[in-house]
Amino acid sequence: MFSLTCLHIEVQFIFNCCRLLLLLAVMLCWQPGSTLATRQCNNGDLPWKTDKRDDLCCGSFCYNQLFVSESAYYKCCSCHSKTTWAETEKKLEVEYFSLSGQVFVIAENAFDDSDVYKIEQTNGHMTDFPNNLCNWDHASNWLYIYDSGLFNMTIFWSNIVNVNLRGNKIRHLPDINCLRNLDTIDLSFNALTSLRNDSINVLTKLRNLDLSYNSIKDVDPYVLSQPTLSILNANLNNNKIEHLDVTNCFSLKPFCYIN
Repeated sequence: MFSLTCLHIEVQFIFNCCRLLLLLAVMLCWQPGSTLATRQCNNGDLPWKTDKRDDLCCGSFCYNQLFVSESAYYKCCSCHSKTTWAETEKKLEVEYFSLSGQVFVIAENAFDDSDVYKIEQTNGHMTDFPNNLCNWDHASNWLYIYDSGLFNMTIFWSNIVNVNLRGNKIRHLPDINCLRNLDTIDLSFNALTSLRNDSINVLTKLRNLDLSYNSIKDVDPYVLSQPTLSILNANLNNNKIEHLDVTNCFSLKPFCYIN
């Protein structure tokens, strides 16, 4: 009986080692296929490819989860993945153009397709999402007045990966689906009152959404759980939500964190 137990342990150990070696071989041979994925993983991390992302790395500390199960490894990589471009984003500037708190995003340098960009303007007096992002403000004449040169940001849209407008007075989240590679958006501590399901519904690479400390009362169905989305971390804490549709509580891909 003892020898059979030992044999079982040895076979299981060999099986796990083979599975780990196979995974390592696949990861090392995989070649990225998009501009944002051309950078390499660091510190012993390995490329982590999903059906929507090829610019992520799985932390080396997740390797031991392979000895638990493949699903445990997948969950660890999903919830603790890092981007290949982390901390290398080029900052786009924000300029106020009205006393009412409306802003434009501008670039001080020419666009480079190999770069990724972030927009960071915290603790300010911004009342609306930047007007020249996705050109959402069709009712205003500002875009037509300034639709040239410095204020035309269309070419940058697909390379903006991080938007941090925490601590402003933004009242409305418009349709920002033009930011198709957006990974993280932080609109916490603003003045949002509602969340529509067509604002972010095709942002397939969005992982982190922070809308905490607003005044949100109404949340459309399927805002967080549409099949096109892959949101892992969603924070709607400290709002005024009275009723949350059950569709926002469950996703085909389970959340790592939702509050």
